[in-house]
Amino acid sequence: FGGWLLLDGRVAGRWRRAAAARAVTVEAQPDRALGGAARDALDAAVDRYGRFLSVPARWAEAPARGPGPRRGSSA
Repeated sequence: FGGWLLLDGRVAGRWRRAAAARAVTVEAQPDRALGGAARDALDAAVDRYGRFLSVPARWAEAPARGPGPRRGSSA
C-alpha cells in the first residue's frame, strides 16, 4: 500500500490508488471498522483527491488488517 490513512490526526490504516485513464479508485485498508463519521471524512477526502487529479474518484474498502505481525517485522 502506498500511503497512510489518517483519521483525527492518527494513523488508521493504509491506502493506495488504482488509476485508470479517466478515473481513480482509492483502496483503503483500515486497521479497524470505519464508522459513519470516518466514512464521511474519507468520502470528502477522496472527492478532493479526484478534483486535484481532475478525474472522478471513488473509494473501496480492502479487508482490515489483523493484529498480527506486519511486513518487515521480526516477530
